[in-house]
Amino acid sequence: MKNPLPWLSVGGLMTTAAAVISFADPIPFPESGTYTFDFESDPLESGWSIEGWVWDFIPLAVEEMTATGDGDGQISVSDPTALDEFSFDDTGDVYPLAPLVAPGSYQALGFSGENWLVNAAAGDAVDDGTGIFIVENPGTATLDFSDLPEHTGISIAMKLGAGGSVDSGAQGSADGPFSILVDGEEVFSHTFNSGGGNLTSQGITQLATGANLTTLYRERWNDNGGAGPNSASDRTAHGWTLDSAYDVTAAPQLATIPHTSDELSISFLHRMTSAANDEHVAIDDLTVKLINDVIADPNEWPGGDTYEEDFTSVGLEWKLKEWSAAPVMSGVKSMTGTGDSGGLVRPSAGGFNESAFSNGDPVFPLEPLIEGLSYSEVDPRFGGTWLGSNASANHNGSAVLFFKDLPPHDGIDLDFVLASTDSSGDADDIIPNAETNGNFQILIDGKVIHETRYTGGSGGDGIVEELISQANLSPNYREEWSDGDGEGPLDAENRTSVGWTLDSAYDYTAYFNADGENPIAHTADTLTVSFIHGLNSASDDEGIAIDSLKLQLLNVTEKVDFAISDISISDTNAVTLKWNSAGGKTYGVDRSFNLESANDWDELADGVESGGAETSFTDSAIPAGTPRAFYRVRLEP
Repeated sequence: MKNPLPWLSVGGLMTTAAAVISFADPIPFPESGTYTFDFESDPLESGWSIEGWVWDFIPLAVEEMTATGDGDGQISVSDPTALDEFSFDDTGDVYPLAPLVAPGSYQALGFSGENWLVNAAAGDAVDDGTGIFIVENPGTATLDFSDLPEHTGISIAMKLGAGGSVDSGAQGSADGPFSILVDGEEVFSHTFNSGGGNLTSQGITQLATGANLTTLYRERWNDNGGAGPNSASDRTAHGWTLDSAYDVTAAPQLATIPHTSDELSISFLHRMTSAANDEHVAIDDLTVKLINDVIADPNEWPGGDTYEEDFTSVGLEWKLKEWSAAPVMSGVKSMTGTGDSGGLVRPSAGGFNESAFSNGDPVFPLEPLIEGLSYSEVDPRFGGTWLGSNASANHNGSAVLFFKDLPPHDGIDLDFVLASTDSSGDADDIIPNAETNGNFQILIDGKVIHETRYTGGSGGDGIVEELISQANLSPNYREEWSDGDGEGPLDAENRTSVGWTLDSAYDYTAYFNADGENPIAHTADTLTVSFIHGLNSASDDEGIAIDSLKLQLLNVTEKVDFAISDISISDTNAVTLKWNSAGGKTYGVDRSFNLESANDWDELADGVESGGAETSFTDSAIPAGTPRAFYRVRLEP
């Protein structure tokens, strides 16, 4: 294959020196619903708009150390004495040497082909006045799509490489985060450190860290207190010259991104202050998939202004993915033994248990330190059954309601109670990692209207009413024997509850009220309500559940048939049409002078936005002397 940018790379050595700028027109999204690009062809000729990135060879690893020096593939002198291999070899004739970190390749880790998209230098970081350094002109690579088929979301997957001297240090050298934007909104962001090995988010597979994958690899002779190296193996790898590789296939931020428009823009931003011959972030094997969770046959609105569900039996109007109806939970009433599962007292940090004070005499059962209650005792709206989460490896468990033929209304109110059990999140780590979970979301017609993070013992955003927290409400409750400075527990009461096994409950009844802080505007005659959880374990470890759901349409008026209701003619022969309409719709208006054939209609306007219960249009362009005219109004899809 020819070098894609011969003035930028020579012999596989990254020498990126400039940015390529190109701005492209949108490309039609593939009818298959999946777009893939492996960067084996020039992205500039494939619909990409690029500024501050370059299409380049995937570099090669250092196969051997060639000399003492401060360059790539070399071993720098020891510090501070400047002693090197002459400390143990008078001739210095020790090269070539095999690198301490065995050479690998991005291709062997799953990167396809010979090429990828890698950063150019974005520019220096500047102080924004608060002591935070910001790269103001990030490199941007953008894909714009048109003609997307019906869908409810998208997912983004890719291979991601990072390494070299990525840093967040002082002015002029601080590298900012790598980010992904969808339609201008940030959906993913991460700031790499030296060697690029600190990306540990849930759903992202580390293919390699601390690796020798590029020509930037270097080592250093050990100083040994001024004596210099003892042998040819007395050296260390420079951590800031190492590389990392990731398979980004199921990151919760990217696995289910709400999206319904027939146009889509995806941008990849880097904020690297140096080019790829010093540090790099690169993408390869990009896949963008459309997600379609639309219920093929939406449900008729049940009548009146209210839909209610207690989840005794989940109706067919629900589409469930990693949610299911389940019995409402109750807490642990009695601690039955020493162990590491629900209802047991864990050994102390030093491994001590009740034998330290009981001499083997029975101490169980014990009453739990926190009284065991059922969720129904906390609030009777938690009935016998609720809708609870199941494990979702991709952090996209969804419970979806879809209604059609809603009567005219101007908003909705959504009430329910929510349970959060056990280790259902990490309040201090909003970006999920391999041990934490994604957020709880509520979507209306594909748009997020509420998002928060719950832990088992507490959580929420401080606005939703808390019914109880730090409670013993599920079978997962545990305690732990106190260590007693290594002496073990003193008596049967010398124990503590395990915080991550505690539970909480919340009341959303007043959260979405029309006169509150979070009103939900809605006028369309169709409605989709989605509840999303991001839990990676089942309910025997952690859980989110909802109960006593009430969905109410606000200010409902009588539904009228779609028809022209009035025609009037002004003194200037302008014709005004009025018709019964529905909120959120658009209409087209046509005119004919003879109706001699089905094709005699001329379009006067399209995209006429609904005025609510009634919409009007005025035709002021009737030719003088016209004896008659016919009009029709079309409801647009």
